[in-house]
Amino acid sequence: MVEDVANISKVLSGCRDALGVSIALDDFGTGYSSLTHLRHLPANMIKIDQTFVRDMLDDPDDYAIIEGVIGLADAFRREVIAEGVETAEHGLLLLNMGCVLAQGYGIARPMPATELPAWIKHYRPYPEWQVHIQHPPSGRAAFELSLKLEIHQWVRRMDDSLNAPVDVEPRWPIMNPTRCHCGRWTMRAKRESFYSDHRLGRFIQAHERMHHIGHQLMMLFLQGKSVNALAGLPELQTAHEEMLRILAEID
Repeated sequence: MVEDVANISKVLSGCRDALGVSIALDDFGTGYSSLTHLRHLPANMIKIDQTFVRDMLDDPDDYAIIEGVIGLADAFRREVIAEGVETAEHGLLLLNMGCVLAQGYGIARPMPATELPAWIKHYRPYPEWQVHIQHPPSGRAAFELSLKLEIHQWVRRMDDSLNAPVDVEPRWPIMNPTRCHCGRWTMRAKRESFYSDHRLGRFIQAHERMHHIGHQLMMLFLQGKSVNALAGLPELQTAHEEMLRILAEID
């Protein structure tokens, strides 16, 4: 295996030097795309696999993997591109993490080569992407932007699940308030003393209340009381807005 990598490295280096092509390490983090290849192959770019990107707003573990890959790319002086960017929120969160290159249906679907010039001419990024690039937040502001995106996704996942058609299996958000994105954020905020205990305590209480309401609505839905569950969505939205209000006041 080591000899294979060495031979492949020679071939790729020859292509890069003779033809001027760029080499990308595809599907990084899965299968055979490993740290060994990052170290020994002359890749200019790392491609974050879409399986991590797709659920990064829902799954803190996928978020952590992407954060780690971006850090590795920076340490090895490689560019990094994210596959599977399907929404404005995906792209904004990646920008906020320091990943400025992406591909996916949120940008464009596959097209014939003849259509590419017109697409390039008329393409406009999402407005929030443009704002972020022109005025990138830093420090606490960047940290809180990621949190807001993740809280919003949690509520949207609840809404989608409660409104799911009968023949579609609901995809519920993480119900344990210590295991979701926000739960991990509050643990980090406590550990590193980001905010005053009083304000952070109020935010944690609001977060737990939102999860409590969400769990009640999920149980109603699973008991066949979908109408009652849907009637509780305004209360969930109010709890969501209260979290954001407290977050804006935290010092």
